[in-house]
Amino acid sequence: MNSKSDHIISLRKQIDELDKELAQNILRRQALSYKVAKLKKELNLNSEDQSRETTILNSLAQFCKTETDKTLINTIFRTLFEDSKSSTLQK
Repeated sequence: MNSKSDHIISLRKQIDELDKELAQNILRRQALSYKVAKLKKELNLNSEDQSRETTILNSLAQFCKTETDKTLINTIFRTLFEDSKSSTLQK
């Protein structure tokens, strides 16, 4: 193999490792959000908090270098928010 092929393999290994970490972090985040939702239900609080979601998205926008980055992050986190809401309704 040539050095470019080796470099591709190395980069893919790094991506694979990040994917594992990302999946673990997403699952940890969702577990925590489910706990919050359960407590909100026990306290008869509204399960949806648009203000918090907006604050989170605005906070994460600072890490985005382009509008494409911002769109990607917004899409990912809106999916997480929706999953949290729909999962808590099913429980």
